Amino acid sequence: MTVLAIGMVATMAPQLPGAPEWLATHKHAYATVWPQRWNFFTENPDEQQNVAYSVSPERMTLQSAITLHMSSANLWGLGRSSDAQQVEVAYLMRQIPPTRWVSCGARRQYDCIQAVLAQAAYTTANRFPSPTMCGSVVLATRAPTGRIAKGVLGSFSCRP
Repeated sequence: MTVLAIGMVATMAPQLPGAPEWLATHKHAYATVWPQRWNFFTENPDEQQNVAYSVSPERMTLQSAITLHMSSANLWGLGRSSDAQQVEVAYLMRQIPPTRWVSCGARRQYDCIQAVLAQAAYTTANRFPSPTMCGSVVLATRAPTGRIAKGVLGSFSCRP
């Protein structure tokens, strides 16, 4: 076990910011022992992302319904609640019929959100274990550019 720990520290040291030049030349050793790069642990920035926004009762304001991964509410990344919420959003998105989605196309962002909010809410039960997406929620797919590609207004009842 000690040999493994020493080996990991020795291969990780060249990756640290400010590592001495003589040590930085051995970065290939780290890649041999631990071949994944950081993108293995993070989302692909070139893929669309699922997002959710809670809607105020008068449909005037939207607020992100997904807890930020590095927030204090998520123990600065140590909690798994934001990961569970992403799975819940994907689960809910699969419940929505394709005909209910509003495609944004070349619309301005504001116009697209207004079109989503103008439609009648798709009502269904959120049967996800320990649901967090309850009530009026906009589910959307965000393109790599940050623009909403498509969205739908949902009204999700959560079991007690």
